[in-house]
Amino acid sequence: MAAPPRRRLALSERMAMKAAAAVAAVLAATAEALTQPVVYNQPIALPGPIFVFPEGMPAASAPGGGGPGAAPGPGGPSPGPAPAPAPAFEPPPLPTYEFHGSDWTQGTCGSRLRQSPVNFERLLARPPSQFLDYHYVNVTGFLKVKASGGMLVADMSAFRWGGVSYKGNFYPLQTLVIHGPAEHLINNFRNPIEIQLIHRSYRTSAESLIISIPVWSEIIPEAPNASLPYTYMPPNPFEVDFNKNLQNLISAQPPSEEGSWTELYLPGLDLAALVETPAAPDSGTYFNYRGSLTSPPCLDSATWFVRRASLVAGSSQVKALADALYQLTNSKGSYRNVMPWNQRFLNIYRLRYAPTLTLPAQTGLNWGPNPRTDSEYEVHKFAEMANDKAINAGRYVEDFARRLRKADNAFARALYKPPTAPPPGPTQLERELRYQATVRSVRAAITDAARDVQKTVDTAIRGQATSVYKAVSRLHKEAKDMVFPTAPPGPSPLGPHAPAPMPGGNLAPVPAPLPAPRPSDAAR
Repeated sequence: MAAPPRRRLALSERMAMKAAAAVAAVLAATAEALTQPVVYNQPIALPGPIFVFPEGMPAASAPGGGGPGAAPGPGGPSPGPAPAPAPAFEPPPLPTYEFHGSDWTQGTCGSRLRQSPVNFERLLARPPSQFLDYHYVNVTGFLKVKASGGMLVADMSAFRWGGVSYKGNFYPLQTLVIHGPAEHLINNFRNPIEIQLIHRSYRTSAESLIISIPVWSEIIPEAPNASLPYTYMPPNPFEVDFNKNLQNLISAQPPSEEGSWTELYLPGLDLAALVETPAAPDSGTYFNYRGSLTSPPCLDSATWFVRRASLVAGSSQVKALADALYQLTNSKGSYRNVMPWNQRFLNIYRLRYAPTLTLPAQTGLNWGPNPRTDSEYEVHKFAEMANDKAINAGRYVEDFARRLRKADNAFARALYKPPTAPPPGPTQLERELRYQATVRSVRAAITDAARDVQKTVDTAIRGQATSVYKAVSRLHKEAKDMVFPTAPPGPSPLGPHAPAPMPGGNLAPVPAPLPAPRPSDAAR
């Protein structure tokens, strides 16, 4: 009886302690988060005369410079780790492209107000009216490409490879993502591949700027048969439209299993040649609109620049990327369905290379140990209150667990009844007398049973003998009647002893009387 209450006690105590720890941890984390000031990203130092820091901020200097297609060398830019890199871009939650995003409900994915991608059916030939300044340096060294959420993702935030300047704000490059087929449609045409360069705002990571580069090839790859084994075919460097710059991303087999990765060695990936082909004068024209991320949680705080003229690549290069993406999505393709425009503005921009980019000035008071504004003071007080609440909540839960343990012990003691001591056993004499009495009882029972059996048998034998005697007497009488028939009733002239008349009219002679049977014969 005591085991179940003890188990309930242990379970209740563990649950109470876990709840106390969870509440204390959440409140403590909230207090710590509230006490931390909002710190903007540190000034970014890129090699070469890339950025101009306002108001006397120290500028990074290095010999040489870079431009579209410039290769790094002894006198050129040699990118290195930034002293204070921005937070690394976290890949979005792994989506499934079974229905191409129509079934997504995370975040704002269910909304259709300002979502991406879209279909560009207008302004297909309008000249650009505004400029978007960019500056990239060639990507060299090792780059890890990972298969994540049906996409090929390369984290590029560890080094300062460049960025763009848009409306007085700087957007450094964070991630390179490859989709296949393309997500944006141009005049209802879907390209086989789309490369997205994701940039995050220098001021806040909530704002994104994405440069989308659709890739076209002469032969559009089709989804392979999922039942057949996947076979990687290296691109043919001698085919028509072979893109040497894009080949940097396909120098090894792309990962085709979720979570797998491939490490590439890049002799020099020219990002400027991706966003603007040097040999094509009009390749730097871009559609611009406000949209969202194309994977969960689909935050609608992204600014899109989609290249109007597709990047040309070899068919085998496009097939190598498309086959890996089809393998990741069970031959579905990693693209989201197009979304409605909903009266959004569409602009035409021209990308423009800038040898230097100006970082936005950092406004506000200097940081220190004391609150600088009323808002910070209020937040500080709220943080102290949250910390006190967390401590009090922890103490309350500990007291609750102690009282619960005490009540459970009392309940267990109330249910538990110790067994009473057994009565003392009989003595030797009592056992002997009980044995003799048992023997006498058994003997008397056997004698009574034998008498009953004897009486039953005697009664049965007597009944059988009486029945046999009666049957023999009846047979004797019947035999006697057959031998000495009885005279018919009525008077006879000869008296009672006159013989019966014979059939011929003569009187039958009177037989002599038989001797009487002996008692021994009758008994037989």
